[in-house]
Amino acid sequence: MEKGQSHTAKPSDEPPSTTAIVDSVFPVEEALRRFRADIPLAPSNLSGGAQTREELVRNFVRALQQTDTTALGRMLITRAEFAYLYYPTSRASRPPYEEAPDLNYLRSREHSGKGIRRALALFARRPAQYEGYSCSPKTRKEENNILWGPCIVKADTGTGPPVDLSLFGTIIEREGQFKFLSYANQQ
Repeated sequence: MEKGQSHTAKPSDEPPSTTAIVDSVFPVEEALRRFRADIPLAPSNLSGGAQTREELVRNFVRALQQTDTTALGRMLITRAEFAYLYYPTSRASRPPYEEAPDLNYLRSREHSGKGIRRALALFARRPAQYEGYSCSPKTRKEENNILWGPCIVKADTGTGPPVDLSLFGTIIEREGQFKFLSYANQQ
């Protein structure tokens, strides 16, 4: 090309496309099948929780007071329970969300980890006596699951009137069994 002449790009002058084809987005059904692939047994109900919300919350507070992380782990929904009992009927699995179960579970676990560390630290700083709890009367029913929350624990810290504490996230009820869906909280 000589000096002073302009160059008009032709389609063949364009660089090759660098847009990749992403094939990792699967329909929810396939994502759920993959998420379940390494789970040996499908649970028929929740296990390791409690038979009432009151019992679950009391056990939770006791485990916090004793820094019993094993007991706290038993009260939280397992990966198998999440995969077979919660996620398939959850709003996260349906439009407009249709979030992959592995992503939803991972995010829940991350928030639960942060929440339980905050709750344990809070009880380490100021031991408290359990005075009761209350949950919002607005529950969410997702087929066989009833989701309770937000909930507040009332505790006597010995420094004045009882205080309201947000120590955990949603409680899941299924066929007379109760567990925590998440330990996420707003501490």
